[in-house]
Amino acid sequence: GVTRIRTGQITRYARYNGLSDDYVRAVLKDHDGSTWVGTSAGLNHIGSNGIEHWGRSDGLASDSIYSLMLRKSGELWIGTADAGISIFQAGKFRHITRNQGLTSNQVRGLVVDGDRVWAGLGSRAGGGVALIENEKVTRMFGSELAVRALFLDSKKRLWIGSTAGIFYIENDEIKAWNNPGVNLQYAFAFYEDERGVLWAAADDGLYRIEKDQVTSIGISRGLPNVPILGVTGQKETLWICTNKGV
Repeated sequence: GVTRIRTGQITRYARYNGLSDDYVRAVLKDHDGSTWVGTSAGLNHIGSNGIEHWGRSDGLASDSIYSLMLRKSGELWIGTADAGISIFQAGKFRHITRNQGLTSNQVRGLVVDGDRVWAGLGSRAGGGVALIENEKVTRMFGSELAVRALFLDSKKRLWIGSTAGIFYIENDEIKAWNNPGVNLQYAFAFYEDERGVLWAAADDGLYRIEKDQVTSIGISRGLPNVPILGVTGQKETLWICTNKGV
């Protein structure tokens, strides 16, 4: 399920109290303070009226969800494991699939960039990053990459976490991010703090990236476990997710 931690109080949502499934892959806060949850058995909305859920029988492209993204227009974009992207608005779904230019229907990451949307595709055979405009794919980047995470930083650089390391797209050109001493293979998540420092969660630990200076934080510096599967922050605090908890 999904667990909410607020001022020391822990609340768990799972199948036993209304969630469609215990296997949760994506969590997203809405503008009104409610929460969207993507599971392996459909889409859930946790709000003041309890938990609502939608699945394939309601028009969702697939019951298995990997990623969620919200646009200012109120559109909820849903990246699925095997059926492309579903867009949920006003109670109805529409879809973006291979028919609109996706190289893979497995969508691991979604990022809004003004009027454009970036989609990270991540099947074993690759996929890359799709640039979507007006709900159609206009360009593909790194089609050989199996993408695991996307993040747009304050300088409009799109960071790509993949099973072959870290890449980035700047000025619509993709480049590999290489740094001496960096031995990661998988990159799972990114976070930028209020100073503009980028943090990357990877298979061999946590990386702190500030301009050209890179610091690696692993088990020898106090991490309970690797890989680091997620990272986010609040003011001067980082929250990280590992196989031994948060």
